[in-house]
Amino acid sequence: KEDILLDEKILLIAKTIPEKISINSLNIDKETLIFSISGTAPTRLDFNELKNKFEQAKKTFKEISTPDISLTARTDIPFTLSGRLIVEGFAPKAKKAVPAQKSNTEE
Repeated sequence: KEDILLDEKILLIAKTIPEKISINSLNIDKETLIFSISGTAPTRLDFNELKNKFEQAKKTFKEISTPDISLTARTDIPFTLSGRLIVEGFAPKAKKAVPAQKSNTEE
């Protein structure tokens, strides 16, 4: 049953990503429900759209973090976005620890 719920969440991740965004990798830890996406956004505006979509889907995702984004690139912006999936009835093993986060963690 957990795998079915996880499969649904993977589809939600895929649907949340705008078409313009190129994804290089998507990793999900089944025990902690932490996910990480790395890819390239054509422009900073496209990246902001991606980040906003994940931040606004509060019933599906939480702890959204984007530590690895180029501040100098204007186009073809490489990024890493991570967060945690919310799955009803499933308690992740680790309470809080988004990978690839900067040392100044958000509460």
